[in-house]
Amino acid sequence: MFKSVLYSAIALAAVASAPIINIAAEPAPQMVCRPMQGAAKAAPVIEYDSTLIRDDVTRVSLKIKGQPHTANRIDGATLLVNGILCEAFDIDGVDFNRYYQWEDEGIIPLEIDFPPIVAPHGTKAKLHLKCVYGDSEAEIVL
Repeated sequence: MFKSVLYSAIALAAVASAPIINIAAEPAPQMVCRPMQGAAKAAPVIEYDSTLIRDDVTRVSLKIKGQPHTANRIDGATLLVNGILCEAFDIDGVDFNRYYQWEDEGIIPLEIDFPPIVAPHGTKAKLHLKCVYGDSEAEIVL
């Protein structure tokens, strides 16, 4: 019994000696607001990786970058090589004509398949992605 009274007295003394803080008088901490980097509804940025040329397919590997937690849609892809326009027939990573969402890192790896292209090694080509919020283009090397 004596210990509980003693501990109560110590606790009461500690509370009584604590400084009183007037919360209303304290200034609010300052917040720094920064503008978003890039538009939420913008065309993706293409980062070209490599091209695989086989007898049955020309496969372009790339990454698209965008604002995390936003959506976009790729409606088609073309490859312009030496004045010849090739239409993509398959895509892996997302689906044509369907919305996708960028996750936390804002990067989606893609592989786009085109018909077989006969061109010398090192030939430059222009990749074009038709997207719902604007088109994207990149120069690639075959």
